[in-house]
Amino acid sequence: MIDGKIIAVVAGFILGLLYLIPMDKTLLFGITIVALLAALGALYYTKLVNKNNALLGVLAYFTIIIILIFYIVPGYAVSYGQGTVLDNNWWNALNWIKENTDECSVVATYWDPGHFIVSIADRPVVFDGAGQNVLFTRQTSSTLNGLVLEEYDNGITQIKKYENGNLTTARIKDIGISLLTSNETLAYDIIKQYNKPGCKEMYYIASSDLVYKSQWWSYFATWDPLKNDPKGTAYNYIPIQMARKKPLFSYGTVGYEYPVSERQSFVIYQQNDSYRALFQQDNQFVRVQKIAYPSGNGFVVYEEPDAEIKGTIYAADPSFSVIFFISPQLENAMFTRMYLYNGAGLEKFKLVKNWGDEVKLYKIEINDNTQAPMPVKTITDTNITDFSGLIGNITG
Repeated sequence: MIDGKIIAVVAGFILGLLYLIPMDKTLLFGITIVALLAALGALYYTKLVNKNNALLGVLAYFTIIIILIFYIVPGYAVSYGQGTVLDNNWWNALNWIKENTDECSVVATYWDPGHFIVSIADRPVVFDGAGQNVLFTRQTSSTLNGLVLEEYDNGITQIKKYENGNLTTARIKDIGISLLTSNETLAYDIIKQYNKPGCKEMYYIASSDLVYKSQWWSYFATWDPLKNDPKGTAYNYIPIQMARKKPLFSYGTVGYEYPVSERQSFVIYQQNDSYRALFQQDNQFVRVQKIAYPSGNGFVVYEEPDAEIKGTIYAADPSFSVIFFISPQLENAMFTRMYLYNGAGLEKFKLVKNWGDEVKLYKIEINDNTQAPMPVKTITDTNITDFSGLIGNITG
């Protein structure tokens, strides 16, 4: 004869699993608990289980319910809600790279899509999620020896270690600098060092997700071991949604308002054939230096050099429904020029393909005759000698 404990526990287990049925969970809980009590009552009446066995059946039921509610069901909901890991734009971009680029071509971008580029596009990358702390060492003709800090535009600090004819830098910092610098030659000089021997081309991906990750790549680009904490500076593209149209009596027109707080807003208005941008606090208005908005196949940039607020208002589409406020450090950054302005004015980074304004692919033709830019400042006389502490422990 089957043990009453086993009968009761199995009954509780099976009825608990019924909680996975896709229907109203409150109703389902009520149905299953009533069914459990009825089943245990019948088993007790027929002498197949005793009171202790019945309690074990109830305990088994609630154990299963707790596991499902707090672990299984939430995990399933999260994974289901994520959909596919790669959308069509990324999938098509990676397959295009695989079919239309040289096998030796290195693809540079931030670390997030690195594994997908390697596995789907079958191309090498500068780094991926497993290589955020990885250093990059190559031979150099420099006779320097020791640690060197170089300062460039937008607060960038490059950290280099020269030792026994080798130069070492951090991959995450190299990519961060290539995104933040306004100097195309500096970005090119950094990226070309990752080129495979004999390969004539490299590629660079500027993707929409990097707009919202700018706080990370700008932080690492400006990370300086000589600074007090925080050792880097995070810059952001700040998205702001249009709230309403409002009359601007002092300007004799109607403007679009983009609130940033209860008392502060950006305001865009049209004057003659161009748009202007203001910053409003209470009833006071000051001018914003630049506004960029789409027109035809490109962008119009209107500038007031003596404006009180430095930075750029960027409108992504003609409806002006959403704008970005871009700080001076980001307004001419390579990422801004590649992603927001589609490479306008760039010479070494050429836009090859655009997938849904989500993934933009640039080709870099390697020319070893390009002269590397000089840093604004070089620091060699420091007391810092632990190179691994400066670069090897950077994560993000």
